[in-house]
Amino acid sequence: MPWLLRKIDSLIGTVIAATTGLAASQAQAFSAAYLQRLGGHIDEARLTLEKIRASDYAGSLSVDVQAALVSAAERRLDELARGYDALIGADPLWRPLALLRHADMNIANATFVNFQPALPLDSASLISALVGMVLGWLVYGLVTAPLHWRSRRSQAY
Repeated sequence: MPWLLRKIDSLIGTVIAATTGLAASQAQAFSAAYLQRLGGHIDEARLTLEKIRASDYAGSLSVDVQAALVSAAERRLDELARGYDALIGADPLWRPLALLRHADMNIANATFVNFQPALPLDSASLISALVGMVLGWLVYGLVTAPLHWRSRRSQAY
């Protein structure tokens, strides 16, 4: 019977490691999808700013209101561009962590809603998958270690 329990324990550990590895590999794909969506938001923010400056939207607005709109649009564009630059400047392996620090939550939520998992074949995704698997095994090992110690102690008596 202990042999069967060890095999089941090994199977559970492997399933957890595979799950965390797959999840980690998708972090790269999610980062790429987020960057694509962020780029679209930057393009739209630039277009909006150009139209406000050209008075397309502000034809009937006062100069002060138009200046406030331009200032708000410039701040938004600058905020989006800083996030984009931070992600592009990050090493691909560390990009998911940079995304956590610099993400616009509205864009990240919209990316998540429309996210399609990808088959990771680039080196950063494969490394992420391996790291995720190792972390999964380590966490499972730490969680089950007290049970293993107790079972070994009871078998010794």
